[in-house]
Amino acid sequence: MQSTAMPTADQHGFRPHSDGSVVPVQTRSERFRSTDVSEFAPITGREHEWKYSPVAAFADLTSGELDGSRVAVEQTSADGVATTWIPRDDARIGRAGTPEDRASAAAWSAFDEALLVEVAGEEAKTVTITRPAVGVAPRGAHTVIEAAPNSRGMVVLRGTGDARLTENVEIVVGEGANLTVVSLQEWSDESVHLASHFARIGRDAKLKHIVVSLGGKVVRVNPSTHLAEQGGDIEAYGMYFSDAGQHLEQQVFVHHDAPHTRSRVTYKGALQGEGARSVWIGDVLIGNAATGTDSYEQNRNLVLTDGTRADSVPNLEIETGDIEELATPRRRAASTTSSCSTSRPAASRRTRPDGSSSTASSRRSSSRSATPNSRGASRWRSKQNSRGADVASTRVFGVDDLAVNEARKVVLDGVPIAVVKDAAGEIFAIGDTCTHGDISLSEGFVEDDTLECWAHGSKFSLTTGKPLTLPAYEPVPVYAIEIVDGGVFIDPAVTIAV
Repeated sequence: MQSTAMPTADQHGFRPHSDGSVVPVQTRSERFRSTDVSEFAPITGREHEWKYSPVAAFADLTSGELDGSRVAVEQTSADGVATTWIPRDDARIGRAGTPEDRASAAAWSAFDEALLVEVAGEEAKTVTITRPAVGVAPRGAHTVIEAAPNSRGMVVLRGTGDARLTENVEIVVGEGANLTVVSLQEWSDESVHLASHFARIGRDAKLKHIVVSLGGKVVRVNPSTHLAEQGGDIEAYGMYFSDAGQHLEQQVFVHHDAPHTRSRVTYKGALQGEGARSVWIGDVLIGNAATGTDSYEQNRNLVLTDGTRADSVPNLEIETGDIEELATPRRRAASTTSSCSTSRPAASRRTRPDGSSSTASSRRSSSRSATPNSRGASRWRSKQNSRGADVASTRVFGVDDLAVNEARKVVLDGVPIAVVKDAAGEIFAIGDTCTHGDISLSEGFVEDDTLECWAHGSKFSLTTGKPLTLPAYEPVPVYAIEIVDGGVFIDPAVTIAV
């Protein structure tokens, strides 16, 4: 069950590029996996799976010793549902998935026994398993939920009180079974909970997976579903409410690996209070054998106050051309509506000069004003370009409207431009579209004098527009910036030669 070989550079997601340099592997299915925590490097916060997470808040769960003894549980009873504890070498452990990150591997390496929940019988039934006293010491745990063929049932996993817990939950849904699993986080205010859920769905079976995160200082629940056999069906739902200082995260992965499988992913949340944070990452992989796939995913966020941040990141990989129906979120400017959105209540929405209201909708959504566009921007003055034609500079927003280390997209005369304020407070404007792929650079990361594409890691110089890292090799244009009376003015027809 465990990997014993030391990881290679390929396993850790790095492959040589054609010019001899190294670039990260972006395919989700090629990520390194192991049940041994020692095979994962220490977490720095720069890793793709950790770059949105407050890693210092749970270092004891990823680097320290974990208590792997039984966690006390309370449960309701139901005919057709049996629970027992099984040793870690039981053959029923390890069938649904393998850890892809250090926290999951730490829990797998630490647990002594796993809680086994078996669901049988065609009559619907519900059982609730509550963990009321996990405690403040760092712990690792493992749960296996198995639905027998053609069975029906619901299992609710509820957490209350204090906890510092990292755990794995395996869900095995047998042929023709219909199972619902609810993960309910109602922890105390200072609790930390890291969970990886692995589900394997059999032929013509259905899983409804529901994550509800309300309590806890840091809660990170990552469900991965493997539609391994024909006719498998997953409905993955999430609901969360992030309050001041609270970090709620969910990284959802659906792997279509068989013909005529179906997935529906819908996560919705609300945020209020200073420092409230939510993260949703939705990965869908449609494998080569997954003909006739039907897939949809969406994330919605409602921002109730200033000082919050909601990150929404959809990713899609397709290895087959035979897809029945596909609807996934596309990244768009903050002035548009898409399947990934963050919005304010109507009373709090800002109004553009043309009278239309704005709805923030982007990966780096926040409570700041929505991105202006050419319709809502004010014209400044006319001048001539190199061909002698009259052009106009446009005031896009005020200098103080842009935060330090923030990138914001504006569209002027049909030209997408990323406007960036670096750590020193200097403002730059470069082309917003990554030259390696049709990706908005303003949704990436500002670091020193570079803007990094979120998709494949290419960094572009803010002063020259040139790519400093692969895979991009062509530059983006650099636009002249004028600061007048506290406003930022840009002319999309005037670029800086470098």
